[in-house]
Amino acid sequence: MYRGFFQSLKEAVKRFLSNRILVVGIVLIPMAFLLFGRLFHLQIIRGNDYYENYVNTTRKEVSIPAIRGNIYDRNGVLLAGNKVVYSVTVTDDNYYPK
Repeated sequence: MYRGFFQSLKEAVKRFLSNRILVVGIVLIPMAFLLFGRLFHLQIIRGNDYYENYVNTTRKEVSIPAIRGNIYDRNGVLLAGNKVVYSVTVTDDNYYPK
């Protein structure tokens, strides 16, 4: 009684697995949903966090000490010396949308 049932079940599974397009579809569709779900999570849900991290890593302030000393050639002629200059800062807040 059960032998005939299991035999027909075995044949049905064999026919099901012989259809390659169906098997590939069953494998690829869940993988595509996982991929799109992950992309949605990264871009839409966590996108602002990644953007702020990007802005923080691209903006860097560098401070260079002003006095380094004079440079003379072998005859004692000044080649490079210290001169007072003023700092200039340019900020374009429209470049980084909020």
